[in-house]
Amino acid sequence: MKTLSKLGFAILGVALSAVGFVSCSEDDPFDDKNEVVIESNVLEQGTDSEVIADESGTDGISLSYDTWIRVYRRTNQASTEAGGEIVTVTLNNVIENENSDEVSALTKSRAGNDVSDGEEYSCRISYEAQDEPRQIKKYVTVQDSVLLFTRIIGETEITHRFLYQVAVYDDGKTKQVMPYYRYENVKDCGLKVEVENETSAEGAYKVTRYISTVSADFNGKTYTSVKTAEKREAVADYLISSKVVAEDKDLLEQDNKTGYKGQSVSWIEVEQVWSESGTKRFKVETVLNNSMVPSYQLYSQEVPEKYYSGVQIKREGTFSDPIAEHQRTEGNVTITRYKQTYLLKCGAAYGQEKFFDVSGDFFYEVPVYKDELLQYEMPHYTYSSPSPSFSFASDNWVEEDGAWKCDVQIGFSSNFGYEAISEDVLWIYKYKTQFIYRP
Repeated sequence: MKTLSKLGFAILGVALSAVGFVSCSEDDPFDDKNEVVIESNVLEQGTDSEVIADESGTDGISLSYDTWIRVYRRTNQASTEAGGEIVTVTLNNVIENENSDEVSALTKSRAGNDVSDGEEYSCRISYEAQDEPRQIKKYVTVQDSVLLFTRIIGETEITHRFLYQVAVYDDGKTKQVMPYYRYENVKDCGLKVEVENETSAEGAYKVTRYISTVSADFNGKTYTSVKTAEKREAVADYLISSKVVAEDKDLLEQDNKTGYKGQSVSWIEVEQVWSESGTKRFKVETVLNNSMVPSYQLYSQEVPEKYYSGVQIKREGTFSDPIAEHQRTEGNVTITRYKQTYLLKCGAAYGQEKFFDVSGDFFYEVPVYKDELLQYEMPHYTYSSPSPSFSFASDNWVEEDGAWKCDVQIGFSSNFGYEAISEDVLWIYKYKTQFIYRP
């Protein structure tokens, strides 16, 4: 997810003192022209910790809670008790949300995805007051306001509205904003883009549908707002369908002895049907790179006897999950380079728990073709079936500096390719480690 601190936004504050209050009419039940407040002060204030959330509505999520203030007040007619009077107000907030089954399904399908399908957009946050403050109790007015999260995609704007209320106590002597919960940690949860073509009596149109998702925290809980917008563009010749009708891959030059790198070719044949120009077939081909980078390390370990043959795998070697490193683009094809690390834990016998690591990084590329209607992962090879090997010669011991030393060759191999054995290329790398016996 992208936070707004990374995108940048403008906040326009709402000054409650700058908004005029509604004047009372002659028959206003809150107005007592004969009562004058002589003295008042706030003793304490707070909000209910429980917020009642109702997400069943079609317009959005309703959030309501009580805010209160305890005031000692003395007027020309009477005074409150020493403990003061508690004034309680219920505040109602609304997070606008398009809660349709269609939008929900599309939103769930992109859970955890922080990609905007290539669309460039910007975001901003602003605050606005809604209408004039209105009096709801004697000495209490409520201001309706809204936090606006606006996503701008070219000439298209999508606005998420987070409505909230603020109560103000004002008896002429004391004026104070009563406590209220704020929307916090407002986050851009991504933009989903759906494209389709429509025909009607008026002509053919390309319809782009934007599905925007934003979240915000309210009283410690996260709520999500989903809004949509459509852009319709008239087109003369539009894509009706697109599919892959043939595909293949082949190994090119592979250097698994010195350079530890190679290449393969991947291709697909695409068939498209257009509204005016009809059926088109074309071939999409790309060359992919693969390589291995071993870790060069010399490891030494003392052993209890000279003619030592106890080198063994103490744990099986493991291939890490692929990690995407970077991308490059060729026309309609995006090529992602992945890295996998093979780690082999080695050690000596006699119950010793001292290990050394043999590892190597394997790199390969995955091409993905994409047009207006089709996204397709093209054929490609990966590394597979890593296997360790060891070589030890008992007559390899050499006396040096009062000790006997012996080089042990430790290696592993991996196949590149996954169809027939004849197409596999065996990648081998060997390490040298040294065992030392001190008589």
